[in-house]
Amino acid sequence: MLLSASSSDLAPKVVAGFAALYFAFLFIKRLSSSAPLPLPPGPKKLPIIGNIHQVQKKKQFLQFYEWSKRHGPVMSLSMGGQPLIILSTTQAAQDLLAKRSAKYSDRPKMVMAGELVTKGMHMLIRPYDDSYKLHQRLEASLLKATSSETYLPIQDLESKQFLVGIMQNIHDPNGVDFHKHVKRVGK
Repeated sequence: MLLSASSSDLAPKVVAGFAALYFAFLFIKRLSSSAPLPLPPGPKKLPIIGNIHQVQKKKQFLQFYEWSKRHGPVMSLSMGGQPLIILSTTQAAQDLLAKRSAKYSDRPKMVMAGELVTKGMHMLIRPYDDSYKLHQRLEASLLKATSSETYLPIQDLESKQFLVGIMQNIHDPNGVDFHKHVKRVGK
């Protein structure tokens, strides 16, 4: 019977099925999670979409500034059910991110990007733990201004090699494959 139904009869059933699954997921998630900690004040939100409809497409910082006048320097939004904390003053950012960085520096666990693709080794998506701090200390010594001066001869050589590679292919009937040369420099 399901196979004989037309696609116009099937579409509402499929949408209703997905909606039921989504609401069941939200219900189970709410039951299984412990009581959430209170979030800072923020603008009123709608169920499911939160504040997405209120955020401007361009120059969002102006909207956040207006909200900060009403809700204070630390406010919360909900973007599709995901809480988002906005720090609208330098003082709020300094207090929370610099003075209490260990408490707020962890990242959400991203299984696909963090564990399967990068094996937990990519600096931007590592959890904030002792291993992260060690990597941060090791990389900081390589990225400071005095260290970067030692890379100038290598950068100069790579720039020249990049230009030589392009010049060697300048008369190629298919044109220069810039992607190949940029990819080589980026390795």
